[in-house]
Amino acid sequence: MANSQDFLLAGEELYNRRSRYRFSLHCNPDDTGYELTCCSFEHTLRGAKELQRAGTALLCAGGTGIVVDSIQLTHAPAEWVKLDRDGRTLDIYAAYVRFLAAANSFGSFGMHNLGLPDVRVPTEIGLVEASRTVSSFNLYVLIEQPKLATGHTFCAAEHAPRFRLRRVESPSTEEHSTAPNPLGFWSLTPA
Repeated sequence: MANSQDFLLAGEELYNRRSRYRFSLHCNPDDTGYELTCCSFEHTLRGAKELQRAGTALLCAGGTGIVVDSIQLTHAPAEWVKLDRDGRTLDIYAAYVRFLAAANSFGSFGMHNLGLPDVRVPTEIGLVEASRTVSSFNLYVLIEQPKLATGHTFCAAEHAPRFRLRRVESPSTEEHSTAPNPLGFWSLTPA
């Protein structure tokens, strides 16, 4: 968890003395709050964790909430601090990634915050299986960092359905958001 003593605030900059990450603070013109961006942000698990720590430091200094703007995901202060305190990969994933439903698929939205493509599964597999498959696949990719390719298969558990992977590079086909993942997505279909 972020230690507020690790951070220095000067003008419109927040600096983490331990990691040496530098963040810019910009006041929104409509006075709805501040926008926090990281000048040295890398779209990785580590970069997301640094941004999470900076958000926690701002909450400890009186902030009233966190919005992951790229996916319109709002976190109450207690929720964000708990995700930061626990610090597991699952907590970072929960802070930056949403599960969404569309007409023809279920999937994730926000993996670009971690430097990875999102994932889509067909609605025919059902909501429960889709939720399990999407989160299992994304966490597998985050933790194990496998080299995946079109044609590979994935199974969330020993007796769970097996899926064939197809990489979709073009974000313009993404039906889940108005701000598509620039890294595309993995389309998983039953094998």
